[in-house]
Amino acid sequence: MKNRLQLLAFSAVTSVVLAATFSSCKKEEIAQDGSIHAAAVVTVGTCSANTLISTNTTWSSANTYVLRGKVRVQPGATLTIQAGTRIQGECDGTLIVERDADIVAIGTSTAPIVFTSNKTTAKVPGDWGGIIILGRAQNNQGANVAIEGITVGTAGNNAPGYHGPGGALNNADNSGRLSYVRIEYAGQALSANNEINALTLGSVGTGTTLDHIQVLYGNDDSFEWFGGTVNASYLYSYGTVDDDFDTDFGYSGRVQFAAAVRVPSQFDVVSASNNSNGFESDNDAAGSSLTPLTSAIFANVTVVGPTGADGVYFGSGALLRRNTAQKIYNSVVFGYGKTGTAAVNATGANASAQVISSTLQNYAPGATTIPTGWAGLVSSYTSAVVASEPATGTTSFTVNSLVPPTFAVDATDLTTTTALPSGFFASAPYRGAFSATTANNAGWNLAGTWLRFPTVGN
Repeated sequence: MKNRLQLLAFSAVTSVVLAATFSSCKKEEIAQDGSIHAAAVVTVGTCSANTLISTNTTWSSANTYVLRGKVRVQPGATLTIQAGTRIQGECDGTLIVERDADIVAIGTSTAPIVFTSNKTTAKVPGDWGGIIILGRAQNNQGANVAIEGITVGTAGNNAPGYHGPGGALNNADNSGRLSYVRIEYAGQALSANNEINALTLGSVGTGTTLDHIQVLYGNDDSFEWFGGTVNASYLYSYGTVDDDFDTDFGYSGRVQFAAAVRVPSQFDVVSASNNSNGFESDNDAAGSSLTPLTSAIFANVTVVGPTGADGVYFGSGALLRRNTAQKIYNSVVFGYGKTGTAAVNATGANASAQVISSTLQNYAPGATTIPTGWAGLVSSYTSAVVASEPATGTTSFTVNSLVPPTFAVDATDLTTTTALPSGFFASAPYRGAFSATTANNAGWNLAGTWLRFPTVGN
C-alpha cells in the first residue's frame, strides 16, 4: 500500500483534482489512428499552476483530456487511464507521477492510449511537456535527486519533484504500468541540460511495468532513465530530436526488443557539439565512479541512423562514455557516420567489451570506421539494409522492413548461456529487434495501431 504523504507547499498550486470543461459536441470522433473518441473534452490543469491529483482518479476513453501545466499525481493516489483514451497536451502540459503515486495506463494494440499535441494541424516536437515518473529505487547521486525539466522546492524525503530512496531504499518500487502507450510531439527545455523528455524515469523500480511504448517526434530524448532498476520491453522511438535511449545516474535495469528510426530532418540544433545519438550513456556528467554504475543491459535493439543526413548534428548510433558500464547484446546499429563518425563510440574506464554479438556499421557500405578492437564485431552488410530506411514522411513503413536481410539470424541465443541474467530476457536468437521469421515478432503486435509513422505536423 502506498503511504499517503503530505506534499510540501507549492506556490500557485491548484488544489482541485480536475478543472473540467465539456464541449457541446455529441458525435463520436474518429482519431487519426483509427480509434474512436467521444466529443466530450475535459481540460485538466491550468497553464500557470500546479494541479494536484490527490485521490484515485480514472480518465475514461469516452473523453478527450487536454493536459495543461504541471499535473502531479500525489503520493497515495492512482491515476488510471482506460484503453483508447486520448490525452492532448498544450502550454507546457506535463504529467508527473510522484514517489509513492501510481499510473495505470494499459492500452491494447488496437486501442492504444495516446498522448499527443492539442494542435489540430502543424504539430511539432515540443508542443507539450511529457510524462515523468519518479520512484524510490537506487541511483548514484543521492537519496533525494531533483528531476530535470521542472522547478522543485526544498529537497526532502517526501518532497515533490525528487526521486531516489528518500528514506528506505526500494529497488522493487512500483509506480504502476504503461502498456500500449504512444507519446507524440512531447519534450521541452526548461534551461540548458535541464529538459523534459517524452518519457522520463527517475529511480523507478522493478515493480513498475513498461512495455509497448512508442515515442514519436520527441523534442529531447525519447526515453531517459536517471538511475533506477525498472525493466522494459518493446520500445519504439521514431523521429526524435536528441537521443533515443539515454541512461544516467546508475540505471541498472534490463531492456529487450527496442528500436529507433531517425528522420533526417529532425535533430538537435543547440550546437554542432551536442549531437543526436541513438544510445547515449554516462555514469554521470563528471564520469565519476559513483556506485551503482550505470550498468543497464539492452538486448535485441535495432538503431537506424539518418542515412545520408547532416553528419554535423547527428552523432553516434551508440555513444557509451563517461565511465558507463552499460552493455548491448544481439543488436544492430547502422546508418550513422556520414562524415566518418563511428557507429559506436565508447570512452572511459569501462569502454571495452560493451557491445556483444552485435552488428555495427557506418553509413557507407563497406566503409567500416570502427574504433580499434571493434572490427571483429562487424559482420556482412549490404546496401539493401540502407534501402530499407523509410523516406521522410513515409506513412506505409512497417517494422518488418527493419529486418536486416544479411544478418537477421546471425546471432547466438544469449539467453541459453550465462551472458544474460535469467528472469527477464526472452529467447531471441537473432540480431536486432525483429526476426526474419515473422512469427518471432508476435510480441510487437504488428497488426495493431499502436505504432504509427506520420510526417511532422500531423
